[in-house]
Amino acid sequence: MTDQTIKSGRSTLGLLQDRRPVADIVSEYDDQRRARYHLQRVIADIMTDDSTGERLLWCGRRPVPRKKALLVYQRETDRLYTKNLMTCGLGWFCPVCSARITGKRRRELSGVIGNWSGSVIMGAFTVGHHAGDKLADAKKVLDGACRSVFSGRVGQDIKHRTGIVGTIQANEVTWSPDNGWHPHRHVLFFTDHLLTKDELSLFTDHVSSRFASLVTKNNGYTVQDHAVHISLGKSVQDVSKYCFKWGIADELFAFQSKKSKTKTSYTPFELADLYGGTGDQKYRMLFREYVQVFKGLRRASYSRGLKGLLGIAEKTDQMLLAETEAVQIVPAELLPDGASVVQVIADITTRAVKVISVADRWDNVMDLFKRSIHQELTFMQLGVALASIGLRVAGYNNGVMGIYSLDEPPPSPSPEMLFRAEKVQVSIIPDDQQ
Repeated sequence: MTDQTIKSGRSTLGLLQDRRPVADIVSEYDDQRRARYHLQRVIADIMTDDSTGERLLWCGRRPVPRKKALLVYQRETDRLYTKNLMTCGLGWFCPVCSARITGKRRRELSGVIGNWSGSVIMGAFTVGHHAGDKLADAKKVLDGACRSVFSGRVGQDIKHRTGIVGTIQANEVTWSPDNGWHPHRHVLFFTDHLLTKDELSLFTDHVSSRFASLVTKNNGYTVQDHAVHISLGKSVQDVSKYCFKWGIADELFAFQSKKSKTKTSYTPFELADLYGGTGDQKYRMLFREYVQVFKGLRRASYSRGLKGLLGIAEKTDQMLLAETEAVQIVPAELLPDGASVVQVIADITTRAVKVISVADRWDNVMDLFKRSIHQELTFMQLGVALASIGLRVAGYNNGVMGIYSLDEPPPSPSPEMLFRAEKVQVSIIPDDQQ
């Protein structure tokens, strides 16, 4: 089967063979990783005629060039993971990449925010909206108003008096049947000193009145007492989660209660999930509208110079994902404190990755190896089970295994396999996002 077939055929990767909502997937497997990939397949189907869908089709389904995919095992958590598979980096649209990027960005900020000597003000900004309003129009009003809150002599004076030295801004959007699209902006304002109550009141009064007038100027409207919400961050966790609150881990927990009668609004991932579970084209078109508006934008943006003040290195989302997939071989005695240790169980040839991906059998393969690790399957039984899905398994002298397809010869061990299985591997993927 050619790559072109994979690109053009909706059923090639098993897309939507399982039309259940994510809540059912999580409930059945108790494994959010499987739920993320399930939702990723739904979104790939929604965007199948767009470059976004094309990238989702190979995310997690093709090995990194010149590397073999790996299965690694973390004994402390009894969990098995894939490594060295390509990632699409579409943090807005891919549940898998979103979870990893959001988690990394949260920890990146949490690691330095505790050392900040000034205040961190948390601000939320929203504009009025009606059912039927275009998402692009509402977001344009929001962007225009947020861009100029401190413009002009008065704004610059307030900024100077309160010691604002930088901001982090992140977008969030929901949709409801009654009120349509609801884009809003979360902003962290960093000050060079701890604010007094009077200074915070001065800041709040200016920002609230200025934002409301700018929304009107940009042909929008605000809802009284709901346009701006200002508060001081009370903890590292509050501040980092506030800016990066739109994470797939949060969304998956939200899915499990989405059938509640009190549920009135849905995130984009929930809209995709509703399409996957019902096939209703309305949800498909809503998700596609969302993609068109947010495609190519950053999940969060730092004002110029703030990362330097915070001591955060400049890293793109793709750089963070590359770190997530990296596996480094390190002897146990040289491991840094707090390192996440995993053990390489098997490597997988490029053809074998394709066989597994086309048949959508990653869950099955990982389940078989998990049972093998627990000695519930012998090597021969594992081989028979893999043969039923077009795969073979080879045992290397060091105890690690190789997975290859029926139409290729047994592979040579990858560089990682040249080390004994007992040699530990350092994986820098965060434990709570694997």
